[in-house]
Amino acid sequence: MKKRYQISYQLRVLLNVAIYIVFFAYIVYSAVTAADTGTRLIYIVVGVFFGGGALLYEYLRFNFDQATKNLVFMGDPKKALAQAERVKKADILKTFDSSLDIMRMLAYVDLRDYDRLGAYIEGLTYEKLRNYDVVLVARHSQMTMYGELGDEEKMETAHKQLMGLRGRTSSKGKHMKGAYFYNWDVVAAAYSFYRGSGMEAWNRIAKADVRNMNKRELMHCYALQARIAAKIGRTGDMEEYRERAKKAAGKNEAMISFLNELKMS
Repeated sequence: MKKRYQISYQLRVLLNVAIYIVFFAYIVYSAVTAADTGTRLIYIVVGVFFGGGALLYEYLRFNFDQATKNLVFMGDPKKALAQAERVKKADILKTFDSSLDIMRMLAYVDLRDYDRLGAYIEGLTYEKLRNYDVVLVARHSQMTMYGELGDEEKMETAHKQLMGLRGRTSSKGKHMKGAYFYNWDVVAAAYSFYRGSGMEAWNRIAKADVRNMNKRELMHCYALQARIAAKIGRTGDMEEYRERAKKAAGKNEAMISFLNELKMS
């Protein structure tokens, strides 16, 4: 997964560089060879306006891509949040607004920072929550947050809302999966775990296919599997999946510290 990501990213960067070289070369050539001053000025204005806008977008995209890399592949949600803030300050047209909302919620979950997570979700406007991906991540984050805080009633409500979103259809009648954020077998296992059903959670997470998971997904899957094993008294499995989760956690000190303190129930 990581290797494929790096290759596709590098190809996209090279393609964009080639396009910009051709664009600016054409603008400079056209301005230099223009028959009159007015036409020359038009080319210069077009080059500055569109070229400047394109370069700003590439700056935003580069920083957002780096934030994504740190969050998903390097296990460094703190650095991802710092880079996301850089994007937010420069994004005058709010092009990455929804993506930044999603990134912040995912990062707060990874850091187990439920105070900031709760406050951030509370601050999301109605307009922002009309975005399907944003509200999907918000409800899953709330289910996780309330489950971790032991508020079963609110956890149940968030889970019910999440399941309703999973089955939502678009205005054209197409099923909206929203599946690239979550493995639904892991979601089902987490729900059972938070309800106190250890064996049910164990059976559910055993169905999760980890083959195409990225490091962030593996971290959460294995961490949950270790916690479930601890709950039902499977010491060997707890140790095995804890080590797998720590390896996938990368630079996430908050998660590693949490896993180190994991004990049998």
